[in-house]
Amino acid sequence: ERALRAVDVAGQSVHVVELATLAPLDVSAIVAAASRTGRVLLVHGDAGAGVAHRVTSLVADHCILSLDAPVQAVGPVAGELGGTELEAGPSVVSIYAAIMH
Repeated sequence: ERALRAVDVAGQSVHVVELATLAPLDVSAIVAAASRTGRVLLVHGDAGAGVAHRVTSLVADHCILSLDAPVQAVGPVAGELGGTELEAGPSVVSIYAAIMH
Protein backbone atom coordinates (compact mmCIF):
# COMPACT_ATOMS: atom_id res chain seq x y z
CA GLU A 1 0.00 0.00 0.00
CA ARG A 2 2.80 2.44 0.87
CA ALA A 3 4.63 1.62 -2.34
CA LEU A 4 1.55 2.29 -4.43
CA ARG A 5 0.97 5.64 -2.70
CA ALA A 6 4.59 6.60 -3.41
CA VAL A 7 4.18 5.64 -7.07
CA ASP A 8 1.08 7.83 -7.33
CA VAL A 9 2.99 10.77 -5.88
CA ALA A 10 6.03 10.15 -8.10
CA GLY A 11 3.95 9.97 -11.27
CA GLN A 12 6.20 7.21 -12.60
CA SER A 13 5.24 4.15 -14.59
CA VAL A 14 6.12 1.05 -12.58
CA HIS A 15 5.42 -2.65 -12.46
CA VAL A 16 4.61 -3.91 -8.97
CA VAL A 17 5.15 -7.56 -8.06
CA GLU A 18 3.65 -8.23 -4.62
CA LEU A 19 6.07 -10.78 -3.20
CA ALA A 20 3.99 -11.38 -0.08
CA THR A 21 1.38 -13.11 -2.24
CA LEU A 22 3.86 -15.31 -4.09
CA ALA A 23 4.33 -18.62 -2.32
CA PRO A 24 6.38 -20.26 -3.58
CA LEU A 25 8.38 -17.35 -4.94
CA ASP A 26 7.54 -16.83 -8.63
CA VAL A 27 11.02 -16.43 -10.08
CA SER A 28 9.78 -16.12 -13.68
CA ALA A 29 7.47 -13.18 -12.78
CA ILE A 30 10.28 -11.40 -10.95
CA VAL A 31 12.78 -11.96 -13.76
CA ALA A 32 10.26 -10.88 -16.41
CA ALA A 33 9.44 -7.66 -14.56
CA ALA A 34 13.10 -6.84 -13.89
CA SER A 35 14.09 -7.53 -17.51
CA ARG A 36 11.20 -5.48 -18.90
CA THR A 37 11.69 -2.43 -16.66
CA GLY A 38 15.47 -2.50 -16.26
CA ARG A 39 15.18 -1.52 -12.61
CA VAL A 40 14.32 -3.22 -9.33
CA LEU A 41 13.27 -1.57 -6.08
CA LEU A 42 12.53 -3.93 -3.20
CA VAL A 43 10.29 -2.44 -0.51
CA HIS A 44 10.19 -4.44 2.68
CA GLY A 45 9.45 -4.33 6.38
CA ASP A 46 11.78 -5.75 9.01
CA ALA A 47 10.51 -9.26 8.42
CA GLY A 48 11.06 -8.97 4.65
CA ALA A 49 14.80 -8.33 4.64
CA GLY A 50 15.60 -12.01 4.00
CA VAL A 51 13.27 -12.12 1.02
CA ALA A 52 14.81 -8.90 -0.31
CA HIS A 53 18.26 -10.49 -0.21
CA ARG A 54 16.98 -13.62 -1.96
CA VAL A 55 15.28 -11.59 -4.71
CA THR A 56 18.40 -9.46 -5.20
CA SER A 57 20.39 -12.66 -5.71
CA LEU A 58 17.82 -14.03 -8.19
CA VAL A 59 17.83 -10.81 -10.20
CA ALA A 60 21.63 -10.78 -10.28
CA ASP A 61 21.72 -14.41 -11.43
CA HIS A 62 19.04 -14.12 -14.12
CA CYS A 63 18.99 -10.60 -15.54
CA ILE A 64 22.03 -8.60 -14.47
CA LEU A 65 22.70 -7.63 -18.11
CA SER A 66 19.14 -6.32 -18.51
CA LEU A 67 19.35 -3.85 -15.62
CA ASP A 68 19.87 -0.12 -16.14
CA ALA A 69 20.75 0.44 -12.47
CA PRO A 70 21.75 -1.56 -9.40
CA VAL A 71 19.01 -3.28 -7.44
CA GLN A 72 17.76 -0.96 -4.69
CA ALA A 73 16.10 -1.92 -1.43
CA VAL A 74 14.26 0.32 1.00
CA GLY A 75 13.19 -0.82 4.43
CA PRO A 76 12.11 0.81 7.65
CA VAL A 77 14.30 3.48 9.20
CA ALA A 78 14.63 3.96 12.94
CA GLY A 79 11.73 6.07 14.09
CA GLU A 80 9.42 4.93 11.26
CA LEU A 81 8.43 1.69 12.93
CA GLY A 82 4.98 1.44 14.41
CA GLY A 83 2.46 -1.24 15.16
CA THR A 84 3.26 -4.88 14.66
CA GLU A 85 6.19 -6.31 12.77
CA LEU A 86 3.96 -6.98 9.76
CA GLU A 87 2.94 -3.33 9.68
CA ALA A 88 6.53 -2.10 10.00
CA GLY A 89 7.95 -0.75 6.80
CA PRO A 90 9.43 2.27 5.12
CA SER A 91 7.50 5.50 4.85
CA VAL A 92 5.93 6.73 1.63
CA VAL A 93 8.59 9.47 1.60
CA SER A 94 11.42 6.90 1.73
CA ILE A 95 9.87 4.85 -1.07
CA TYR A 96 9.27 7.98 -3.18
CA ALA A 97 12.92 9.03 -2.74
CA ALA A 98 14.10 5.60 -3.88
CA ILE A 99 11.82 5.65 -6.94
CA MET A 100 13.08 9.09 -7.95
CA HIS A 101 16.77 8.19 -7.36
